[in-house]
Amino acid sequence: MDALSEGRPMTGPNVYSREWFKFYYKHGRFPTVPFLPSGEGSIPVIISESPLPDATHDVEYSYTFSAGGSPIIEFSIIAGALPDGLSLSSDGVLSGTPTVTGTFTFTVEAKNRGGTHSKEFSLTVV
Repeated sequence: MDALSEGRPMTGPNVYSREWFKFYYKHGRFPTVPFLPSGEGSIPVIISESPLPDATHDVEYSYTFSAGGSPIIEFSIIAGALPDGLSLSSDGVLSGTPTVTGTFTFTVEAKNRGGTHSKEFSLTVV
């Protein structure tokens, strides 16, 4: 089996030649995660879904964002705002104790040396 059909990132000098075309013709479609040449890893893709699970006012909250891609991915908020009392760590953990109620919309970005991917999320604090 080749790397893509086994779900492994493709690396090496032939990433866009024989290996890639073999996958394309075998499966009749392009891979959903872009691959970088020469062992650089893959561009991150945020796989967490919106809306996030509800949070409760004045109660500790924690949610970990998920993303595919390598090498290590860093997360950040690039638009919108989190509820007061919550923060997002660079490893994708949204945590804290929300001190306000309402629905909040914000954009999370996943970033590695291969590129970035952003996605909008909403979180309701009840």
